[in-house]
Amino acid sequence: MEHYLDDAVKRQHIIMADLLHAIERDEFVVYYQPLMNVTTKQITGVEALIRWQHPTLGMIPPVEFIPLAEKTGVINELGKWVLRKASEQIKSIHYEGFSDLRIMVNISPLQLQEPNFVEMVKQILEETQLDPHYLDLEITENIETQQNQNILKKITELKSMGIQISMDDFGTGYSSLSKLRDLPFDAVKIDGLFLQNVHKNKKNATIVETLVALGEKLNLRVIAEGVETKEQLNFLIDKRCQEIQGYLLSKPIPFNKLKSFLKSKIVFDLI
Repeated sequence: MEHYLDDAVKRQHIIMADLLHAIERDEFVVYYQPLMNVTTKQITGVEALIRWQHPTLGMIPPVEFIPLAEKTGVINELGKWVLRKASEQIKSIHYEGFSDLRIMVNISPLQLQEPNFVEMVKQILEETQLDPHYLDLEITENIETQQNQNILKKITELKSMGIQISMDDFGTGYSSLSKLRDLPFDAVKIDGLFLQNVHKNKKNATIVETLVALGEKLNLRVIAEGVETKEQLNFLIDKRCQEIQGYLLSKPIPFNKLKSFLKSKIVFDLI
């Protein structure tokens, strides 16, 4: 046990030390997880997910380095890098004939606190020539309430550019409803936690049904994350959820495999 703890501490120290230089060494890559409209069976968009290809530790998942990036302040440069890379790559996919593909990019609350955040996003879109209507920024609900006015101003500016704003992990925290009331979201993503055994677990089923109905009443796009089985998919179709994302459709895939996926999955024969 002690040896395991020593290894874990050593690994964390390596990650912390190397994180500061990983961007300039071009060690990060973006993977993409598709989303599908369950009515049309069309791939409507992809979520950009960062991965770290460390030279000695191998592929490091974001759950390990994102908290450290937030702690050290590297998250702002890292977020900027992801947005630029994803915008460049999706714009190139648009040129390949998939011109309606939307890109969803996760934004840390710390990034939103940056005074020049909106200007940074605008500059990247101009430089990559990505139409703002195809960018969807995902924000978790753990935004501090006292910061809402400042964040509301920035979100309003982003939306005026044509960018969409989504709430990630909807329903997992106590403040979901107050954030829906205070901030002008376009979509909500239901956490996959609630889909576990949804066809057998009445509590989970009721929660998902309620969240989908609430999103519909508020005129929000509702996306279910973590869809892994046909039973979950059929339940979501029955409850009128618009879009899905999860391993049933596809695992996150590297950019060099995205085009071939889109060509083979434009009409996805799940149903």
